[in-house]
Amino acid sequence: HVNLLDLFNVNENTHSRILHKLLQQKSPSGEFEILKSFVQYLSTKKEAFKFEVNNPEITVEKDRIDLLIREQHKYALIIENKINYAADQSNQLARYIDKVKNNYDFVDTQIYILYLTPDGTKIPENHTWELDGTSYKEIFKDRFINLSFRNDILHWLKESVMPNCRVKDKFLYSALEQYTDYLDGKFLRSINNKMNKELQEFIRKKLGIKDDSPEENSSILLEKRKELEKVIKQVNLLKDTIERECWDQWAKQLKTEYQGKHKVTFGVDSENHSYIGVAFERNGQIFKVQIERDAENHRTYYGITRKGKGIPCKKYPEIEKWVESFKDEIPDGNEDPNWYSIKYNYPFKDAYPHFKAFVERVEFL
Repeated sequence: HVNLLDLFNVNENTHSRILHKLLQQKSPSGEFEILKSFVQYLSTKKEAFKFEVNNPEITVEKDRIDLLIREQHKYALIIENKINYAADQSNQLARYIDKVKNNYDFVDTQIYILYLTPDGTKIPENHTWELDGTSYKEIFKDRFINLSFRNDILHWLKESVMPNCRVKDKFLYSALEQYTDYLDGKFLRSINNKMNKELQEFIRKKLGIKDDSPEENSSILLEKRKELEKVIKQVNLLKDTIERECWDQWAKQLKTEYQGKHKVTFGVDSENHSYIGVAFERNGQIFKVQIERDAENHRTYYGITRKGKGIPCKKYPEIEKWVESFKDEIPDGNEDPNWYSIKYNYPFKDAYPHFKAFVERVEFL
């Protein structure tokens, strides 16, 4: 497969700049959603890393600090990137702490340090904490955290950031796919190389590949590839068929359960999106709780919408205000005029149970 990052010299500075770009992203309402998600993840690893993000300044490679995230008189998060196992420089962390204190007027208790390594095994050497006879190691023991790209950054991006990308954020989502794929490759490459060699040896034996017959070997492999392409095509067709059966089954279940109570609609819209919607009325105003799947991007999402026959084109201000009570589950205010709020990118196998639970929540609120 193609990953553009594989074509370039991706060093530690490149990773810092990528993280900087991601953490700078804002929602349509101006919130630093990805940064907030990142801080939330840090707080699950160490409780002290719990601070409120409002209007941060995020710099990369300034004052020789890989990444610095700060809000005056509130917090300063120093991120030291060691993804390529770079050695700790003399007094490195101590110098960064002093720079943040002297240049930006922070005190020790407002400063936090994230030490990012490939797999979490590398820890800072004692000398990097020391400067002019002072050691910051003990002072910062509660505000220092050692995390890894492999087990933390990659996990956070896949589980917390990508599932919450908006449908319109296709370029952001594409960038995340490329970066997470690159990280996967970086950490799995050595394992995969060994597995690939073993698999190729297995294929050689099974197909009767001989070292002294390259022309014959080429013909054997070409024929086998054609057979496999046919199998893959049929697997994809079967997958599509089974997914359609899932939609039909879900729609029947909902129609049976809500018969006489709520109208259930389902089908494929003009944009080739499969959908199931359950209509509700609140103070005479109609809306739907709907689940959809984008056939082109294979992304499943659900939320509260005004799409559908018999539903007015305009959004009701009363419904928009009421939807605020669901922000914990469908956080995206969404610029799409057809949606009040929406939750993106659920894995297909998990989407319907979450959607069904959300329908029940709306019904009983």
